[in-house]
Amino acid sequence: AKLSIAQSIPNGNVDPIYWNTTDLNTQNMFVATSSGVITIPTGGGGNYDVKCQLEWAASAVGRRITYVHKNGSELFHAEGIAVAAGFPNILAARIVPLVAGDVMSCRGYQTSGGALEMNSGNTATFFSVVKLW
Repeated sequence: AKLSIAQSIPNGNVDPIYWNTTDLNTQNMFVATSSGVITIPTGGGGNYDVKCQLEWAASAVGRRITYVHKNGSELFHAEGIAVAAGFPNILAARIVPLVAGDVMSCRGYQTSGGALEMNSGNTATFFSVVKLW
């Protein structure tokens, strides 16, 4: 899943990312809605390569964290540093066992002192849940 338009995250909040499009959607795990989640389909249990990358707008202040949640609870995260120039990419990735009905989501957190945008586009900000056969 990816963002076709930038999403703004308020300072100090852990906010869900509302993915609105995808390049590949086998098994209809992703439905472009306001929930922004990927659901493991019936019969789809197994090991999955889960990746969420958030590319933040430049700001020299604060922390940036990418969270991956399973069924509403944090599963893992990655943290990066703020940069004054360029766009920091924070990638959280892990291989995890999932079962049918598991709901995966990605969330962002930042402490720049104000709202901060995540850049859009499939190479900048994305969420990927791929079954390993």
